[in-house]
Amino acid sequence: MTRKILWLKWKDIKNKKAGGAEVVGDELSKRIVKDDNFEILHITMGQKNLPKEEFVNGVKTIRVGTNRYNVHFFAMLYYLKNLRGKYDIIIDEVNTAPFFSVFYKKKERVILFFHQLAREIWFLEAPILAPIFYIFEAIYLWVLSLFKTEVIAMSESTKKDLMRFGFKEKNISIISEGISFSPLKNLENSLPKEKNFTILFFGALRKMKRPMEALKAFEIFVASHPDAILWIAGKGELEKNLKKYVSQKNIPNVKFWEKRPTDEEKLELMQKAHTYIHTSIKEGWGIQITEANALGTPVISYDTDGVRDANKFGLISKKNTPESLANEMKKLYEDKNLYEDLRKKSWEFSKTITFEKSFEEFKMILERK
Repeated sequence: MTRKILWLKWKDIKNKKAGGAEVVGDELSKRIVKDDNFEILHITMGQKNLPKEEFVNGVKTIRVGTNRYNVHFFAMLYYLKNLRGKYDIIIDEVNTAPFFSVFYKKKERVILFFHQLAREIWFLEAPILAPIFYIFEAIYLWVLSLFKTEVIAMSESTKKDLMRFGFKEKNISIISEGISFSPLKNLENSLPKEKNFTILFFGALRKMKRPMEALKAFEIFVASHPDAILWIAGKGELEKNLKKYVSQKNIPNVKFWEKRPTDEEKLELMQKAHTYIHTSIKEGWGIQITEANALGTPVISYDTDGVRDANKFGLISKKNTPESLANEMKKLYEDKNLYEDLRKKSWEFSKTITFEKSFEEFKMILERK
């Protein structure tokens, strides 16, 4: 018997602001489409220059609403008018806010899909409204936990976060992440590392990623290791501030990419750099950590949710400060044996993080009665 799945999501993979959560949803959905046991429909946010309905990687996608603030309301209206009771499973993806489908669904089984909770992020991204959203998240999590709804989390950190708000451990399943390319067959296949010790910061230059923390750590490190280099490959609202800081402090050996690197360029940078630095305040799973590991590059990171889960065999700073991060840079730079050991262990671990494994775990959840 074919199970029909309705996936409610804020953004789809073609959204101009699509990120890691959308990659995960797209990879899982592409595999669902190819499985004769399932049918799937996405309802997501409307966007200029994208059609109201289309097939995206084989998945029928219906776009409603006009922004992140009204998509939940219009998704509910569309469901009530056209789809109520016609599906077996509703996947309610909670990206900042849920669709609250448990309140208006007819007979469908609801699965809440969490990448991460957003409480800490609000205080960086929207400090004025942060107290409101902070309280709102606590309330809706507590309310949803009362329904004893099934939950999918992308990491152990997210699972523990949810349990703090009343979700029962028995109702939470963790599925693994995945990357969109195969790890190196062996480390000798990697592109040569740069001549000088090179640190890569790759990603959106926005507050939650905390690129300034990475820059300040490098400022401390390069003072005693003047041959070191920092690559900042990303775009975002903080780019001007970062460049201004480099100029004012006269920090040497910092290179900014004028254009956001393509996927191919990203893989090249990750291979050529000696280490990748990750300072995000929170992640569902630090997928770029896994990508760097798969390409033979160990990672230095802060100790934050979703980041520590991914950086299992890298270096994690004792404190989430630039000073502590700089100490880890020094450790990796000066101990060649440690570097090679972490490089190998991280690469081996990356081979266990696949979308094939993720889909099999996901499929087992969908097949439950």
